[in-house]
Amino acid sequence: MELKVIAVLGRSYCGSSILNLVLGSHSCTFGAGELYRTVMRPDKAYCAICRGHCSVWTPDTIQRLNLDNVYETLAKRTGADTIIDSSKVPGWFSKAMNARTNVEFIPTLLVKHPLRHISSFVANQFFRDESLPHRDAPETRQRLLSFANEQLRKTLQAYTRILDNPTFQPHGPVRILAYESFVADPDSALKPTLNAAGLEFEPRMLEYLKQEHHPVGGNTGAHLQLRLQGKFEKQARHWIEHSNPDRSWRRYYAGTAAAGLNIDDKFRETLREEEVSAILAQVDYQRLCAMLGYQEKIV
Repeated sequence: MELKVIAVLGRSYCGSSILNLVLGSHSCTFGAGELYRTVMRPDKAYCAICRGHCSVWTPDTIQRLNLDNVYETLAKRTGADTIIDSSKVPGWFSKAMNARTNVEFIPTLLVKHPLRHISSFVANQFFRDESLPHRDAPETRQRLLSFANEQLRKTLQAYTRILDNPTFQPHGPVRILAYESFVADPDSALKPTLNAAGLEFEPRMLEYLKQEHHPVGGNTGAHLQLRLQGKFEKQARHWIEHSNPDRSWRRYYAGTAAAGLNIDDKFRETLREEEVSAILAQVDYQRLCAMLGYQEKIV
């Protein structure tokens, strides 16, 4: 049987970590996480759940991985017919596709409503800048809008390059998966991607927090929810309790959000009404909404 790779493309904070966990809960798949780290950043390659004591990502395994064998080695080690690679990096996937002809890639662009996506950048990057004054300071709010506009520009540019990338074309059109659709109806939203891999949706995928996972890299929030369910609960709760919501929004939201699939509406907490209006007026924002089929306003 030909090895298949679901190549998850997108930008940071698009929801790829939670998608990797759900897809990786299928009985025939392995949710590898951000595989580019194992080759391009091996010093940052470790299991996000087990950390340094993982049965899959041993130091010897990571040391032996390279661009030519990473998928094949994982398939052999885990017994999976389909590998989920949530690297998101177009350059990584282009190199991986050009390096082999015996693997079927299924490129999938995971997107999020631009307002939700930008607020994730604000919460996870902007507010973590220790040089900022208090987040309610006028200078901070002014810099926030500049940061948001820059992320809008980068997101539009990234999606355009992904959809126009000639390397992906032989593997079929890049499938666009909306995070909101995935959260609201996983079965229907994931069907095109799963079917392309010769798979059907399994009920166990909805119980992803009960499955065993060994992803590399990814978002702290999604993995913290998983760690709270298992043998790492004590360490996870200690991390949450010692977090400062004002400086570490990622840990804060991970510790207060309900477990499971949730719509990301942190923009209601991170952005003021006038800031939302200013973002909605940006041309890049309007272009993104049109490109992805989103209404500009979130009710």
